[in-house]
Amino acid sequence: MRPLYLDITAFGPYAGRQEIDFSELRDYRFFLIHGPTGSGKTTLLDAICYALYGDTSGKVRSGENMRSDYATDTEITEVSFDFAVGQDYYRVRRIPRQQVARKRGAGTVEIGESAQLYKLDTSRREQVLMAEKKTRVSEEIERILGFKSDQFRQVVLLPQGDFRRLLLADSVERQAIMQMLFKTEYYSLVEQRLKDTAKFWTQSYEEADLRTQELLKIAGVDSIELLRDRTAADQNVGTALSEQISTAANQTAMSRKVLAAAQNDESILAEQKMAVAAHIAVLLEREEMDGKRRELQHGLKAVAVSEYYMLADTRRQEYKIAHKRLQEAEIGRETAEKLLQAAEEKWNALQEQEPVIDALIQEKAGLEEIEKRSAFLSDAVADAGRLRARAEQACLDFSQTSAELKTQEQFKEKLVVRQTAAVRIAAELGSREADRKQWQTNWDRRKKLEQAGADLSVINKQLEQAMLEVESAKQKWELERNCLVELQEQWDKEQSALLAAELKPGQPCPVCGSISHPDKATAIAGAPELSRLRWQRQFVETAAKQIETARKREYDVQLLRDRLQNTVNLIEGELCDSGRCTMAEIEAGLTKMIGSCQEALRAKVESEDLELKLAQLAIRLQTVRQLHEQQDQDRSEKEAQANAAATVVQERQGGVPAQYRDVTVLKKALVAVTSKIAELRSALQAARHELEINGKLHSQAKTQHAERLEAENNLQELMQSACGQKQLRFAEAGLNNDAEYQAAVRSAEQRRLLDQQIREYESRLAAAKERLIRADQAACRVVKIPDIVELERLYSETNSKEQELRVEQGRIHDRLLQAGNLISRLEALEQNRLDAEEKHGLYARLHEIACGRLTGVSFERYVLGFLLDEVSLFANLRLKEMTRGRYRLRRREDRGDKRKGVGLDLEVVDSYTGEARPVQTLSGGETFLASLSLALGLADVVQSRAGGIHLETLFVDEGFGTLDPETLDLAVKALLDLQQGGRLVGIISHVPELKENIDARLEIVTTKRGSKAIFHVG
Repeated sequence: MRPLYLDITAFGPYAGRQEIDFSELRDYRFFLIHGPTGSGKTTLLDAICYALYGDTSGKVRSGENMRSDYATDTEITEVSFDFAVGQDYYRVRRIPRQQVARKRGAGTVEIGESAQLYKLDTSRREQVLMAEKKTRVSEEIERILGFKSDQFRQVVLLPQGDFRRLLLADSVERQAIMQMLFKTEYYSLVEQRLKDTAKFWTQSYEEADLRTQELLKIAGVDSIELLRDRTAADQNVGTALSEQISTAANQTAMSRKVLAAAQNDESILAEQKMAVAAHIAVLLEREEMDGKRRELQHGLKAVAVSEYYMLADTRRQEYKIAHKRLQEAEIGRETAEKLLQAAEEKWNALQEQEPVIDALIQEKAGLEEIEKRSAFLSDAVADAGRLRARAEQACLDFSQTSAELKTQEQFKEKLVVRQTAAVRIAAELGSREADRKQWQTNWDRRKKLEQAGADLSVINKQLEQAMLEVESAKQKWELERNCLVELQEQWDKEQSALLAAELKPGQPCPVCGSISHPDKATAIAGAPELSRLRWQRQFVETAAKQIETARKREYDVQLLRDRLQNTVNLIEGELCDSGRCTMAEIEAGLTKMIGSCQEALRAKVESEDLELKLAQLAIRLQTVRQLHEQQDQDRSEKEAQANAAATVVQERQGGVPAQYRDVTVLKKALVAVTSKIAELRSALQAARHELEINGKLHSQAKTQHAERLEAENNLQELMQSACGQKQLRFAEAGLNNDAEYQAAVRSAEQRRLLDQQIREYESRLAAAKERLIRADQAACRVVKIPDIVELERLYSETNSKEQELRVEQGRIHDRLLQAGNLISRLEALEQNRLDAEEKHGLYARLHEIACGRLTGVSFERYVLGFLLDEVSLFANLRLKEMTRGRYRLRRREDRGDKRKGVGLDLEVVDSYTGEARPVQTLSGGETFLASLSLALGLADVVQSRAGGIHLETLFVDEGFGTLDPETLDLAVKALLDLQQGGRLVGIISHVPELKENIDARLEIVTTKRGSKAIFHVG
């Protein structure tokens, strides 16, 4: 990975937008990042790590916590990072969750976290969106770079505090790091695949054996040979049953034939009895059928006269309706005559009111004339009132303006006095503000000093606790390790005994290869189980992790304490003589100076405000004086106009009577006259209309009465004719009156049902006769009555015997089929079990070799051990130079016994003593050199072996301050040598010598509005 361009906005101490173009380094491949404490040097590494993986370099702060305190509510925290991997260019952009100002309205709104990854062209223009959303972008970055965030911070970006983590990692953690970098998980997959395959064939063997036992249990035998013997015996029994079934079937067929003939004779005799009974039952219905024949004949006669009966009844109903309508017409005619007479009387009475209407019309004309003169009078009164009000308002305005003019002149004199006093106090604002700033600075420093002292006291307690935790963790680790060593020795002896038990003379030992075995290992009592040994190993690894965690915490607390102590010293130096003042004295002086500055500031604001008010007041006074003169002239003019309008009102009052000078009274009188005229005219018109309508109704009623009288006479003649014809037809049909007709009437459906019942009876009678004849003829052929019960008993006995034999034959047949199926399946299972046993032996042996059960070294761990040896080799090339040949790193092996497990723990060999010791025993500076050498060696090996990983960049955060000048030169020289391979190296340090000796520098400058980053090259 090669950085190209970093663009951050409102991130950490960087308030606005900060752009870092790494192309400004030109051909320089080694540069220094320097600046004051807290200026934001590590923040640049945080920004790179956050852009790539969504977390910071120390993995302590999240993206949300990195928003700049200097940022405004409208600025959005954002990180964009362009980088190259080989010949490919990429851009990753992330925005953390944050609160920003609303685009509309007051307040803030939360925007969610977002991320995008683009592939760029050679001009670094966005070409393809490869991924978006936080998780998907992080996964794609891991695929491109070849490692996750933790591995990135251990081989590319070495953050402050975590720099030595790779060196001091335990075997398990170092294995996880190297698995990711060298992709050795494939070797672990081989081990797991062999284990799974051996387990599969074990399960296959067990399943085949279990299934065999289940099938034998189903068969009810102990072996397949017994099942074959039982099957042969069943086949012999089946043959004998077949012969017995044949004989029984012949006997059953004979008895069935005899029984069928007897059942046929019995049914013929039964049919004869039923035919006689059926014929008698039909004969008993004859009398009922004769009554239905008579009912049908009467119904047919009623049908012949029904037409004349219906016609006579219709004529009778029509006559009744006509007679009723004639009576209604007579009543209507009489009512119309009465209404016409009343309308004529009303019309004559209203015609006498016409002179009254004429008088009301003349009165209305007079009132309308008075209304016109009254309107002129009202206009004159309104004009006079309006002009009088204007005159009075003009007098009032003139008085108010005079009073205001006097008040404004007095107010001006007071403002001049106040302005003079305010200008005098405002002139002292500069000196007072300088004194306040000095007191404020002293207060801030004293406050920071007290806080730093309190924090330092807390940190000292935490440091003591951390040291105790380290010591406790060491003791626990030693106890668990001693227990593991004891258990491992017992386990090894037990395994050796197991191997020795399988040794044969003349065959080589799988451990040492010797063909002679003079002193075989023997089993010991109380050897631990493998699970107990694994648990103890986990206990030891857990204890080692606890030591590392405790040491890291001790280191972090120690580093924090040193920083706090430096802060305390710096603040005490800045306080100087002011440090002798108490906090109460400083606060009192600061409060006094703040009040003094506020007083001067208020005086300055007041003087400026008074000056503006005096200018505005002068303009106001001039305006008021001009207005005063204008109002005096306007008052005289409006008084004259009001007097003239009063004279016009007096003249117009003479033309309007006194009672009608009130407009409301006049309008009421006019409305009353108009309403009376309209009322009389409406009544006269309504009477005329009512007279016309009643005349028309009287004429229509007379005409209707005559028409209905004539219609009644015609219908009476038709009714009499129809009744005569009906009586004539009744006589012909033998009916005497309407009652006999109604009794004989049957509907068409009733007549159809009667006819159908008669026909069905005749048909049943004929069928019964024919059935009786056939039954008598058949009964003549029966010789004697058969004994059905005895014949059925004989048939049942023969049939039951045959069925029992057939059931037994079916049972034997099913047993033979089941036995044949079981034998086939048992033979197949036996073959499967033999195959599974053979393959399990092969894969189990391969898995024992791959997982290191015999040698103590698994396939993957063997490869990782080889790679760690290679990393140590490359690391020692630099460590030897930086320590002047004193130290070298090597992988630790317990007692050199290849039968024991070999881990990935590192130890350092001291050439001064010739002894090897744990890397945790190195001093701070030595640990830094060893960590740097290991990181560079790891990068070299990864670059050469892992083809998909490009380690073209290295960032180192701090650690150089622990080195003496000579060692510092050696460390820098080792880093400078990396330039020859084209690798970019950036270091963060406060060491002054580095600033003087390194030509390419990225300086972080602090300001009151945040930090700025500037490249200095050459």
